[in-house]
This record gives sequence, structure tokens and C-alpha cells, in this order.
Amino acid sequence: MQALVGEAYDLAGLGERYRAFLRRWDRADPAPEAPDDLARSLMLLTGWLQIIRTDPRLPLRYLPDDWPAEKAQRVCHTLHERFAPEAGRIVTGLLDTVPEESSAER
Repeated sequence: MQALVGEAYDLAGLGERYRAFLRRWDRADPAPEAPDDLARSLMLLTGWLQIIRTDPRLPLRYLPDDWPAEKAQRVCHTLHERFAPEAGRIVTGLLDTVPEESSAER
């Protein structure tokens, strides 16, 4: 089964995408170039979705012992929760500035 999985999936490439995600996000000050936590949250989730959309979600018994997906998932969830309060405040502020459409305009 290991040989079949190795032939069917690019586990080395997928594992490297998870490791690149961890190099970028598993740090004290991730994405310092972003202007705020809303931007960080969008960058984080975009990167995460790009990876998991290509992950076949194979059982762990078919993956290398040092498979980085579980740690990357923890980092993603932790940072998303960390960024959520400020990101939410920014979104609320932006939505409060959008004028409501009157019924006459519809």
C-alpha cells in the first residue's frame, strides 16, 4: 500500500507545502508586512486553503512519520483565533461605513 500511495500522490511536494506554511506562520510575529490582523487572517486562510485543497487526507499510517500537516493545522487554528478579535473589529468598522441602500434605490 505504501508503494501505491507513493506513486499516486506527491507526498514530498505536499509535505513541503505544509513545511513552507509552518516556516511562514509558526513564529512569534507572523506576516509582519501585513498592515493589520484582518490582512494577516486573510493571508493565513488563503495559504491554508491552497494547501488543504490538494491534500488527499490519507490515513496517517500511509504518511511519513514526520508528516507536518497536524502541526500546521494547529498553527492555523491558533493564529486564526489570535487574529479574530482585531479582524472582526476592522470588518465591523468597514461595514459600518458602507451606506445602506434605501428602498427607493432598489
